[in-house]
Amino acid sequence: IARRIHAIDEGENRPLVVVNCGAIPEGLVESELFGHKRGAFTSADKDKAGKFELAHGGTLFLDEIGELPLAAQAKLLRAVEDGQFFRVGGTKPVNVSCRIVTATNRNLEEMVKRKLFREDLYYRLNVVRIRTTPLRARLEDIPDLARFFVLQIGGSRMSMSDTALKRLIAYEWPGNIRELRNTIERAIIAAHRRASDEIDAQDVSLDGALDDLGLAQKRIDTALPTDVSNLTATDYQSFLETAEREFLRLGLHLMNGNAAELAARIGLARSTIFKKLALYGLGKRLQVDAEASATDSAFANQPSPGGLQ
Repeated sequence: IARRIHAIDEGENRPLVVVNCGAIPEGLVESELFGHKRGAFTSADKDKAGKFELAHGGTLFLDEIGELPLAAQAKLLRAVEDGQFFRVGGTKPVNVSCRIVTATNRNLEEMVKRKLFREDLYYRLNVVRIRTTPLRARLEDIPDLARFFVLQIGGSRMSMSDTALKRLIAYEWPGNIRELRNTIERAIIAAHRRASDEIDAQDVSLDGALDDLGLAQKRIDTALPTDVSNLTATDYQSFLETAEREFLRLGLHLMNGNAAELAARIGLARSTIFKKLALYGLGKRLQVDAEASATDSAFANQPSPGGLQ
């Protein structure tokens, strides 16, 4: 969004300088933003222009502004107010004129109340506010975004199956588009390992699936013997049942609730796997996944946007 704002008004002839405030060591924040003079500190072997100077006439994008230390916030406020600052170790004021765009995923209002973010700086920066919509609130964008990333990362020969798209649409995406892109990249690697140019549902690894795996591991670990008194036929049978239940539960998750396909992959008869799922109380999972599949189809059949904006 910051790049788009810059491009609309400034075009390509003016600078766009991006600063990740959370990635700058606290002791170097002032030098990074305002620059320094030679000899200002031990490693300052030459004059250096700060990000404000580099953005003169263009746009300075301060990402993760909520991570900026309080001491640096005071200096940033003066620079924003006056359009003037001093380099570290300098005695001559530097004047700049640039648009400032900031972004954060933290609640700055709450931080102001807790004295973690300066109130005067908050109101100075909060002139025009743009709230970004999380990806989970615009699932209809996922097919276009997914295909775009497949093309960008995997090239024109790479494609994605409908079942893989449905799996993406069914996820809530707490990491938004960055998480989606990383998921596509992992899926492309997984597909290449199968010597395939098409991403299938089995190639899509989601954090939710990893959470399921961790839960399964905990349940199995709990069923393992920890004392001689646990070495009984009953405990052994309980462990086998726990392990089988977790295996089937995860398998059902990975196969999007398709019990027949899961049976075929692990070499069980359909009647056998349905009995086991009923025995372990996993029959409800079939109904939930079936309902999710119907919802996914409804999303997938909606008209897609004309392209990326």
